[in-house]
Amino acid sequence: MAIEMTVVYTIHDEDAFAAENKRLADLHKAFDPENPPLWGVSAASRDNEMRRVELIEEAIADNDPEDAIDAIEQILAATGNSLPN
Repeated sequence: MAIEMTVVYTIHDEDAFAAENKRLADLHKAFDPENPPLWGVSAASRDNEMRRVELIEEAIADNDPEDAIDAIEQILAATGNSLPN
């Protein structure tokens, strides 16, 4: 049975991170869900997904359902994501 692990990189210098970013992108491109390796990069995001989930959880806890939906839509609109280059 597969497990997932989340790692959040904090990058202060994108040039210094370029080689690692390329390595991650290559691992992600090589991942085949139909024939997965023993380990691999199955998902990637340029945003801090942990923070996004935290904001969504706070919106749910702090609002009635209608307001929570509006707050979540605003969070998602403000924190778009993309795969590494």
